[in-house]
Amino acid sequence: MKKSRKAPLLCTTVFPGAGYFILEKPWHGGMALLVTLLSLVIIMKEAMFKADIISKEILAGEMSFDPILITQKLMSGPSLYGSNFIEYLSLFLFSTWLVTVLDCYRLGKKMDNEAG
Repeated sequence: MKKSRKAPLLCTTVFPGAGYFILEKPWHGGMALLVTLLSLVIIMKEAMFKADIISKEILAGEMSFDPILITQKLMSGPSLYGSNFIEYLSLFLFSTWLVTVLDCYRLGKKMDNEAG
């Protein structure tokens, strides 16, 4: 399989930046992995914070187990980092993924052309 296909495929299926390791650019791959993991840790921390608050309210009988109420509480309830920050972080994570896929395709195409 050509590197121009294998590298972006790894970026989309394994983690953003995985294709850089096939292209012998481990520093780029490591940085993309670091950015991805940091973003996911922050997003998961926010999710656990909100889930903890909602579960305590349900167990205490202050809130019923109604999906609509839970959704409203998720949207309007307290936030560890702020809803805008998590929204921008999610967009940043998606952008990182997209940039790594396109860059790996570009670099793989360049390597394929040089190889002949």
